[in-house]
Amino acid sequence: MNVALVFMVVMLIAGWYTVFRVNFDSAVVIAAGIGTAAVAFGVYGWTRDALYFVAGGALGAGLLFPTVLGIVPMIIGFVLFILLVSLRMFNDTFEGR
Repeated sequence: MNVALVFMVVMLIAGWYTVFRVNFDSAVVIAAGIGTAAVAFGVYGWTRDALYFVAGGALGAGLLFPTVLGIVPMIIGFVLFILLVSLRMFNDTFEGR
């Protein structure tokens, strides 16, 4: 979960840096605002040890924050989401064995 938290913080910084670089274009500001909300939910999940919130925050941060890196953050966010949810499902399935 710490990797997802670091990813969200990096995307938060990179996304808002992009907002400043494009002189606060309204479409970019709206996407960054929604991405910030996704990061807030992810941090909330990290403080509560709620893996699904963290996974959703990582996915939202990767998909919503506009950066100059193109599709790479989207892929990383999606991979983190799949890994975290799969880990939770694996742990829930084989917990008693």
